[in-house]
Amino acid sequence: MNIQKPLIQLYKVRSFGEKISDTFAFIGENFKILFKHITYFLLPLCLFQAFALNGLMGNYMALFTRFSDAGTAGNGLDSMGWDSLSGILMSLVAYVVLYTVGYTLLTSIIYAMMKVYERRGDRLKGIGWEELQPQMVRNLKRGSILILVTIILSIAVLALFALASYIAPALILVAYVPLIAVAVPLALFMPIYQFEDDATLWVALRKSLRLGFKTWGGIFSLLIVLSILASVLQMITQMPWQIAVMIKMFLGMEGAENAFISSFGYSFLVYLLSVVSSFGTYLAYSILVVGLGYQYGHACEKIDRMTVESDIDKFEQL
Repeated sequence: MNIQKPLIQLYKVRSFGEKISDTFAFIGENFKILFKHITYFLLPLCLFQAFALNGLMGNYMALFTRFSDAGTAGNGLDSMGWDSLSGILMSLVAYVVLYTVGYTLLTSIIYAMMKVYERRGDRLKGIGWEELQPQMVRNLKRGSILILVTIILSIAVLALFALASYIAPALILVAYVPLIAVAVPLALFMPIYQFEDDATLWVALRKSLRLGFKTWGGIFSLLIVLSILASVLQMITQMPWQIAVMIKMFLGMEGAENAFISSFGYSFLVYLLSVVSSFGTYLAYSILVVGLGYQYGHACEKIDRMTVESDIDKFEQL
């Protein structure tokens, strides 16, 4: 006899332990459908992300080798060294862009599922793409806008920090603390903008600061704990790729096994392991995305009493 698990409500006041347990309960209950859609949307992206990641490490190893060469260490970078440095920068930019796209896809998928999960009678059981598509597409559009605005704001903040460091380096230390204090509430920016259909970008920003400062400790604690858990899982998936890269670096410095590490088979193995590493990163950090979703629901219910207002609206419509 199958016993129906209790519905995991989004808008609910939760203790810290309940936030963690509900996060893993949602993932456990819907793991197959989550894994299916994350694989469908993010695995193809990981195939390209792996090229950027391997290009970054390859150029780094080449640059490291140039600096380790006693013949060029005192003469600065030669043409090959500058090529490696430019390759590092290009690969890094490509990786950051692809990761940003991947994170936007990840949040769009998960928050679409969390929203449909609570509204649908059978939750996510037997759900098809046609039911998930409208919410997923809407989330992707809104997530892309938010990420673009975040990038612009980040560039502005970096420019201000650069100016402050030029005028008075001590200003950076003074500005660092309030920057962290504001960054924690902004963790709710994405969930608010994704979950609330009528929220404009400005409304979502103001609400994230209002709710975030009132639940600052809960957000910070959740970010720390879930980030550590996600980092451990990420490290497990990255370890085979890191070992393969270290072997390649060590044998390359020794110079005795160049034929082995330069072979197509070994290069393809490193590429496949980097795909697994990139994909594992998204799977690991899906825990953090789900947790922030329930942190948002907790803050809304605790501060704004969302379910009470919803019940009043339904009563007035009778």
